Amino acid sequence: MVFFLSAIAVGVSVRPSWAQLALGQYQEEAPVGTWNTFPYLSAAALGRGQTAFTLARDASAGPVNPALLSFLPTFTVAAGGYYRVEAFSKYGPVNTGVLGSRGNIDLSIYGLDFGGVSLRLGGWALGVSVSAPEIYNRPTAEYQAKSSQGRLLEQDTFTQSGILRDFNFALARKIGSRLSLGLGLNIIRGKLDRQWLEQWAGDGGTYQILDHKVRNFEGTSVNAGIVYDIPKTLRLAVVVRAPFVKTCDSRSDLRYDSAGGVTEISIPDSATDEFRQPLVAGMGASWTIFTPFTIAADVTYYAWSKYRATFFGDADPRDFKDIVKVSAGAEYRAEFSLFGGQAWIPVRVGVVYDPQPMKTPKSAYLDFTLGNSLELKFLHLDLGVMIGRESGSGADLIVKRFALSMGFVL
Repeated sequence: MVFFLSAIAVGVSVRPSWAQLALGQYQEEAPVGTWNTFPYLSAAALGRGQTAFTLARDASAGPVNPALLSFLPTFTVAAGGYYRVEAFSKYGPVNTGVLGSRGNIDLSIYGLDFGGVSLRLGGWALGVSVSAPEIYNRPTAEYQAKSSQGRLLEQDTFTQSGILRDFNFALARKIGSRLSLGLGLNIIRGKLDRQWLEQWAGDGGTYQILDHKVRNFEGTSVNAGIVYDIPKTLRLAVVVRAPFVKTCDSRSDLRYDSAGGVTEISIPDSATDEFRQPLVAGMGASWTIFTPFTIAADVTYYAWSKYRATFFGDADPRDFKDIVKVSAGAEYRAEFSLFGGQAWIPVRVGVVYDPQPMKTPKSAYLDFTLGNSLELKFLHLDLGVMIGRESGSGADLIVKRFALSMGFVL
């Protein structure tokens, strides 16, 4: 998608205020939407106010609270996808000193973000899954200048894309009938690709400067959980994701090409960078008030003050603070008969307070969620919808997320 922006400066010159901007949410490595990407949210969890610590129906429990695997059916297979619309105010060269826009710019993205299986044998349970907790895409930005005769004089184009994948291997052990302990190993892999291309017409043809940066991420983290369950009444949970280092192989190439390729200058650079990801800890509770109706709440602490980042070997300051995210939701499961068998239609609602970690400006999202499902004996289809609005930064950002998942159980 290409967005037509008005230029407030030409070339790569930077206004003096650029270095003083508190970008926070719009930093290069910032995930689309929110910094708070743990836990992974299935469509059911999204519709239920992003509550995932005590309730699960398939292998999506593994990267969130592996202890929940003990309470799943004997065998489950699940897959999920998303469609998201995210608003941006500042990013890359846009509204930070080179290009300007007349308002917020929307990014629309979609794809698959989960696939997994789980197996329960006696008191043990296993789960294997892959999810996409972070996406780094930005809206494509383009500026063009033409002569009065319509000849293209200059064109500047900015693009950024990227994704992080989490390969989770989880193990759970049930102790007695009510207590379960779980441990997960996460192998992290990802890539971010960012380009800034300047082209202009001159004597003899077109000249261009390309600034191309590629960052390849990898790391290993551990997550764990505890669940205490009183069947059909109350369930309590504690989860933790240990702090870990996400290493990054960073490569850059600043390249100049003259008209006709006569002159070519290339300035390569490379470094090994680090992103020190913080501790995340949470508590959750769900209460079945009466058999078809359940309410749930999760509280999550993120130690963002410990986050550290480097950019091509140099410290890249992030003035972050610790935050607490609060999620709450409800689910009503209506039962009916379909083709002579039992079926259910769960209806879900929820609300989420999702503060962002930067100290300046203070920023938080207030999200409202809805969800619906069709559950048969061996199959379930889930839809979750979230609509949120940011406040505090003055940008008045809007986020919309739609998640769809399906699963098979035995």
